[in-house]
Amino acid sequence: MRTALRDGETIEAYPDTGRGTSYLLLHWIEGRPVHVVAADKEPSSEPPYTLVITVYDPRTDSDEWTDHFSERRR
Repeated sequence: MRTALRDGETIEAYPDTGRGTSYLLLHWIEGRPVHVVAADKEPSSEPPYTLVITVYDPRTDSDEWTDHFSERRR
């Protein structure tokens, strides 16, 4: 999880969703795609932290994603 948060590619950003601004990351683990939705809490939070909202395998809904899982099909 930490590696995905640190090294993942931000593929979508969402404006304030009630949890603050959140984003969708794509990370590859042993050749498998993983999507992580997370939100960085404000620096005023003590201590500052990242909230992990969900983690999922985008292959479960492959019709929604391009072959490289970094863009939604239009």
